[in-house]
Amino acid sequence: MADVKKNFWLVLFYGATWGLIEATLGHLLHFITTLTFVPVSGLIMFPIGFYLMMRAFKETNSTATIFQVGAVAASIKLFDFLAPFLPPEHVLHPATAILLEASAVFAFVKISKTATILNRFATATAVSLAWRLCFLTVLATGTDSRGVLEKGVIGLSLFLIIEPLINGLLIIKVVSLINKFSNLSCVAIRPAFVCGIYTIAVLSQLASRLVL
Repeated sequence: MADVKKNFWLVLFYGATWGLIEATLGHLLHFITTLTFVPVSGLIMFPIGFYLMMRAFKETNSTATIFQVGAVAASIKLFDFLAPFLPPEHVLHPATAILLEASAVFAFVKISKTATILNRFATATAVSLAWRLCFLTVLATGTDSRGVLEKGVIGLSLFLIIEPLINGLLIIKVVSLINKFSNLSCVAIRPAFVCGIYTIAVLSQLASRLVL
Protein backbone atom coordinates (compact mmCIF):
# COMPACT_ATOMS: atom_id res chain seq x y z
CA MET A 1 0.00 0.00 0.00
CA ALA A 2 2.88 2.34 0.81
CA ASP A 3 4.36 1.82 -2.66
CA VAL A 4 1.00 2.51 -4.30
CA LYS A 5 0.66 5.77 -2.39
CA LYS A 6 4.24 6.77 -3.15
CA ASN A 7 3.83 6.01 -6.83
CA PHE A 8 0.56 7.95 -6.99
CA TRP A 9 2.16 11.17 -5.79
CA LEU A 10 5.25 10.58 -7.90
CA VAL A 11 3.17 10.12 -11.07
CA LEU A 12 1.07 13.17 -10.21
CA PHE A 13 4.24 15.20 -9.65
CA TYR A 14 5.82 14.32 -12.98
CA GLY A 15 2.54 14.62 -14.88
CA ALA A 16 1.72 18.00 -13.33
CA THR A 17 5.24 19.23 -14.00
CA TRP A 18 4.93 18.22 -17.64
CA GLY A 19 1.52 19.87 -17.84
CA LEU A 20 2.92 23.07 -16.34
CA ILE A 21 5.78 23.13 -18.83
CA GLU A 22 3.34 22.51 -21.68
CA ALA A 23 1.11 25.34 -20.44
CA THR A 24 3.98 27.84 -20.22
CA LEU A 25 7.03 27.02 -22.30
CA GLY A 26 5.02 24.87 -24.70
CA HIS A 27 2.57 27.63 -25.56
CA LEU A 28 5.40 30.14 -25.95
CA LEU A 29 7.31 27.84 -28.31
CA HIS A 30 4.14 27.14 -30.27
CA PHE A 31 3.61 30.89 -30.66
CA ILE A 32 7.22 31.29 -31.86
CA THR A 33 6.68 28.43 -34.31
CA THR A 34 3.58 30.16 -35.67
CA LEU A 35 5.52 33.38 -36.25
CA THR A 36 8.77 31.96 -37.62
CA PHE A 37 7.66 28.61 -39.13
CA VAL A 38 10.62 27.03 -37.31
CA PRO A 39 9.24 24.00 -35.42
CA VAL A 40 10.90 24.78 -32.09
CA SER A 41 7.89 23.45 -30.18
CA GLY A 42 8.04 19.99 -31.75
CA LEU A 43 11.81 19.84 -31.39
CA ILE A 44 11.88 20.58 -27.67
CA MET A 45 8.63 19.55 -26.01
CA PHE A 46 8.68 15.82 -26.81
CA PRO A 47 12.19 15.33 -25.33
CA ILE A 48 11.03 17.16 -22.20
CA GLY A 49 8.01 14.90 -21.87
CA PHE A 50 10.24 11.92 -22.62
CA TYR A 51 12.54 12.87 -19.75
CA LEU A 52 9.72 13.22 -17.23
CA MET A 53 8.05 9.96 -18.21
CA MET A 54 11.36 8.11 -18.12
CA ARG A 55 12.14 9.53 -14.68
CA ALA A 56 8.84 8.18 -13.40
CA PHE A 57 9.54 4.82 -15.01
CA LYS A 58 13.03 4.62 -13.52
CA GLU A 59 11.79 5.48 -10.03
CA THR A 60 8.90 2.99 -10.05
CA ASN A 61 10.30 0.34 -12.40
CA SER A 62 6.81 0.12 -13.89
CA THR A 63 6.02 0.89 -17.51
CA ALA A 64 2.44 1.67 -16.45
CA THR A 65 3.64 4.93 -14.93
CA ILE A 66 4.63 6.14 -18.40
CA PHE A 67 0.97 6.20 -19.46
CA GLN A 68 -0.12 7.51 -16.07
CA VAL A 69 2.20 10.52 -16.28
CA GLY A 70 0.93 11.16 -19.80
CA ALA A 71 -2.67 10.92 -18.61
CA VAL A 72 -2.07 13.47 -15.86
CA ALA A 73 -0.47 15.91 -18.31
CA ALA A 74 -3.26 15.35 -20.83
CA SER A 75 -5.90 15.98 -18.15
CA ILE A 76 -4.54 19.49 -17.69
CA LYS A 77 -5.12 20.19 -21.39
CA LEU A 78 -8.75 19.11 -20.98
CA PHE A 79 -9.41 22.06 -18.66
CA ASP A 80 -9.44 24.13 -21.85
CA PHE A 81 -13.04 23.00 -22.16
CA LEU A 82 -13.71 25.75 -19.61
CA ALA A 83 -12.34 28.36 -22.02
CA PRO A 84 -15.12 30.17 -23.91
CA PHE A 85 -15.62 29.78 -27.65
CA LEU A 86 -12.87 27.20 -28.03
CA PRO A 87 -13.68 24.43 -30.56
CA PRO A 88 -13.55 20.92 -29.00
CA GLU A 89 -10.82 19.79 -31.40
CA HIS A 90 -8.53 22.56 -30.10
CA VAL A 91 -8.81 20.87 -26.71
CA LEU A 92 -8.78 17.22 -27.72
CA HIS A 93 -5.91 17.33 -30.21
CA PRO A 94 -3.23 18.55 -27.75
CA ALA A 95 -4.40 16.01 -25.15
CA THR A 96 -4.33 13.26 -27.78
CA ALA A 97 -0.79 14.26 -28.81
CA ILE A 98 0.41 13.85 -25.22
CA LEU A 99 -1.13 10.39 -24.94
CA LEU A 100 0.48 9.39 -28.24
CA GLU A 101 3.83 10.65 -26.94
CA ALA A 102 3.35 8.48 -23.87
CA SER A 103 2.76 5.52 -26.18
CA ALA A 104 5.98 6.37 -28.01
CA VAL A 105 7.99 6.40 -24.77
CA PHE A 106 6.43 3.07 -23.77
CA ALA A 107 7.50 1.63 -27.14
CA PHE A 108 11.00 3.05 -26.67
CA VAL A 109 11.37 1.25 -23.35
CA LYS A 110 10.14 -2.02 -24.82
CA ILE A 111 12.16 -1.87 -28.04
CA SER A 112 15.44 -0.29 -26.95
CA LYS A 113 17.00 -3.30 -25.27
CA THR A 114 20.65 -2.58 -26.03
CA ALA A 115 22.56 0.42 -24.74
CA THR A 116 24.37 1.40 -27.93
CA ILE A 117 23.99 5.01 -29.03
CA LEU A 118 23.03 3.95 -32.56
CA ASN A 119 20.26 1.72 -31.24
CA ARG A 120 18.89 4.45 -29.00
CA PHE A 121 19.00 7.01 -31.80
CA ALA A 122 17.26 4.69 -34.28
CA THR A 123 14.59 3.69 -31.76
CA ALA A 124 13.98 7.22 -30.53
CA THR A 125 13.67 8.51 -34.09
CA ALA A 126 11.32 5.66 -35.04
CA VAL A 127 8.94 6.13 -32.10
CA SER A 128 8.98 9.90 -32.60
CA LEU A 129 7.95 9.37 -36.21
CA ALA A 130 5.33 6.77 -35.23
CA TRP A 131 3.42 8.97 -32.81
CA ARG A 132 3.45 11.78 -35.36
CA LEU A 133 1.96 9.53 -38.03
CA CYS A 134 -0.77 8.49 -35.60
CA PHE A 135 -1.42 12.13 -34.77
CA LEU A 136 -1.75 13.03 -38.45
CA THR A 137 -4.39 10.31 -38.73
CA VAL A 138 -6.30 11.96 -35.89
CA LEU A 139 -6.01 15.37 -37.55
CA ALA A 140 -7.20 13.93 -40.87
CA THR A 141 -10.47 12.85 -39.25
CA GLY A 142 -11.15 16.33 -37.89
CA THR A 143 -13.32 18.94 -39.52
CA ASP A 144 -12.18 22.13 -37.79
CA SER A 145 -8.54 22.16 -36.69
CA ARG A 146 -6.24 20.25 -39.05
CA GLY A 147 -2.98 21.68 -37.72
CA VAL A 148 0.15 20.64 -39.57
CA LEU A 149 -1.90 19.14 -42.40
CA GLU A 150 -2.58 22.71 -43.52
CA LYS A 151 1.11 23.65 -43.71
CA GLY A 152 1.87 21.99 -47.02
CA VAL A 153 4.80 19.82 -48.10
CA ILE A 154 7.42 21.83 -46.21
CA GLY A 155 5.47 21.73 -42.96
CA LEU A 156 4.85 17.99 -43.25
CA SER A 157 8.51 17.35 -44.13
CA LEU A 158 9.65 19.19 -41.02
CA PHE A 159 7.07 17.35 -38.90
CA LEU A 160 7.83 13.87 -40.23
CA ILE A 161 11.55 14.02 -41.04
CA ILE A 162 13.47 16.83 -39.38
CA GLU A 163 11.69 16.82 -36.03
CA PRO A 164 11.96 13.03 -35.45
CA LEU A 165 15.67 13.07 -36.36
CA ILE A 166 16.45 15.95 -34.00
CA ASN A 167 14.25 14.37 -31.33
CA GLY A 168 16.33 11.21 -31.70
CA LEU A 169 19.54 13.14 -31.07
CA LEU A 170 18.11 14.98 -28.08
CA ILE A 171 16.67 11.81 -26.57
CA ILE A 172 20.12 10.21 -26.62
CA LYS A 173 21.26 13.06 -24.37
CA VAL A 174 18.17 12.73 -22.20
CA VAL A 175 18.81 9.02 -21.64
CA SER A 176 22.42 9.82 -20.77
CA LEU A 177 21.29 12.37 -18.17
CA ILE A 178 18.78 9.95 -16.67
CA ASN A 179 21.47 7.28 -16.31
CA LYS A 180 23.95 9.80 -14.90
CA PHE A 181 21.55 11.01 -12.23
CA SER A 182 19.81 7.68 -11.68
CA ASN A 183 20.13 8.03 -7.91
CA LEU A 184 17.96 11.14 -7.80
CA SER A 185 14.45 10.55 -6.50
CA CYS A 186 11.30 12.57 -5.89
CA VAL A 187 9.71 10.08 -3.53
CA ALA A 188 9.94 12.52 -0.59
CA ILE A 189 7.79 15.20 -2.22
CA ARG A 190 4.83 16.42 -0.19
CA PRO A 191 1.25 15.92 -1.44
CA ALA A 192 0.40 19.59 -0.85
CA PHE A 193 3.34 20.62 -3.03
CA VAL A 194 2.26 18.27 -5.82
CA CYS A 195 -1.35 19.47 -5.67
CA GLY A 196 -0.02 23.03 -5.84
CA ILE A 197 1.89 22.28 -9.02
CA TYR A 198 -1.17 20.68 -10.60
CA THR A 199 -3.34 23.66 -9.69
CA ILE A 200 -0.79 26.14 -11.06
CA ALA A 201 -0.54 24.07 -14.23
CA VAL A 202 -4.33 24.20 -14.73
CA LEU A 203 -4.46 27.95 -14.13
CA SER A 204 -1.49 28.49 -16.46
CA GLN A 205 -3.18 26.40 -19.14
CA LEU A 206 -6.35 28.48 -18.98
CA ALA A 207 -4.39 31.75 -18.84
CA SER A 208 -2.33 30.78 -21.87
CA ARG A 209 -5.52 30.37 -23.90
CA LEU A 210 -6.42 33.96 -23.09
CA VAL A 211 -2.97 35.39 -23.80
CA LEU A 212 -1.80 33.40 -26.87
